[in-house]
Formats: sequence, structure tokens, C-alpha cells
Amino acid sequence: MEIIIVVIIVVVIGGFLIDKSKDSIELNKESLEKRFVFLLEELNINAFNGNGVITIVSKGKLNLYQDGKNQIIELNYFTGGLTVIWKFKYFQNEVILEKRFRDVSKLSQEHQIKMADFIIEEMVKTKLNHQSEVMGGFDEF
Repeated sequence: MEIIIVVIIVVVIGGFLIDKSKDSIELNKESLEKRFVFLLEELNINAFNGNGVITIVSKGKLNLYQDGKNQIIELNYFTGGLTVIWKFKYFQNEVILEKRFRDVSKLSQEHQIKMADFIIEEMVKTKLNHQSEVMGGFDEF
């Protein structure tokens, strides 16, 4: 029984290390910014009217933002998956939308744009819900 547990642990850790190594190789060939250029363009146009700036945090992480604006979009690429975190501040309250996508190592322009459209649609809903909750307290005046 103990041998089976050890074998399972070795297989899981080995698979994780192989995936992590693949990420490093992929990102050495093509940066995160280039790999998701169409996704970033669509998010930039929607969130910042095309004036957003990309800041590289690490090989697998970047931020898209515009100085003086109340939102930031973070992309994290890890083991072939992408997590997009969009933070929006409204009336001193922060809303965070987090979406995870698997197996995104080779996405076409069309798929990246569809992903962006989905994320934008979700954030519009999230913002509207948050704004109505924040403004709901003002209806009593």
C-alpha cells in the first residue's frame, strides 16, 4: 500500500515538473505578450480604449493597466493554462473577476478574440451588478 502511494506521488510530481518545464520552454520561444497578443488587444481596447500598458511581472505573468484608471488586468500562464484576473474599483470597493482557461498553449486569433469577448461580457455583468449594489443605498435619499 505504501509503495502505491509513493508511486502516485512520484507520478503527480513528475507530471507537474514536466508541465512546468514545457511552460518555460514555450515562453522562451514566444513571450506571454506575443502568445496572447489578440486577447490582450481586445481587452486593452475594451478596458482602456487602447491606451493600456503591459508590464511584464515574470516570464508567465503580466499586467495590463493604464495610469490613473480604476482597473487592472492580470494574465498568469502556468502549466498550459491561463488565468485572467480583472480588478475593478468603484466607490472604494473592488470587484475581482477571475477566469481560468485550460490547454491554451496554441490558440488561434479567433479563439483568443472569443476568449476576450467572453471575459469582457462577464466583466460588464459583474460591473453592473456591483454598481447597482453600491448605488442601491442611495435610493433611500
